[in-house]
Amino acid sequence: MDQEAQPKNTLKRLGIVSVIMATLVIIAASVFSLINPNGIETAADGAENVISLTESGVSPSELRITKGDVVMWVNESEVARKLTITSSSPQQEIEGFGVEEAILKDETYSFIFDNTGTFTYEDATNPDTIKGTIIVE
Repeated sequence: MDQEAQPKNTLKRLGIVSVIMATLVIIAASVFSLINPNGIETAADGAENVISLTESGVSPSELRITKGDVVMWVNESEVARKLTITSSSPQQEIEGFGVEEAILKDETYSFIFDNTGTFTYEDATNPDTIKGTIIVE
């Protein structure tokens, strides 16, 4: 192989690798947007504000976040969950919180807290066990 052919082959290989990498990024972004069509930040995006809904309750039961943070609830129980805000301090309407359709096993629900305050929530179908508090600073 002559000396001129080596750099051309190396450049050709780099070009092929670049095309493959770009294709993988596009595929990953497409899959993510299918899973997350509203573009809501999720744990897959590095969100640390994840609450597990289990048979015995929520974990953590209290979560302290910053205004504008996303909280994601993951239903790890066999029971469908329907989250609602039960109170807020200061008293305020939390527009858009909650789900019309129940959150089934292994499904998630995400919400962006744009207001500061303390918000309590519960599962409308099991309020004695599934309840928690979000403190937004």
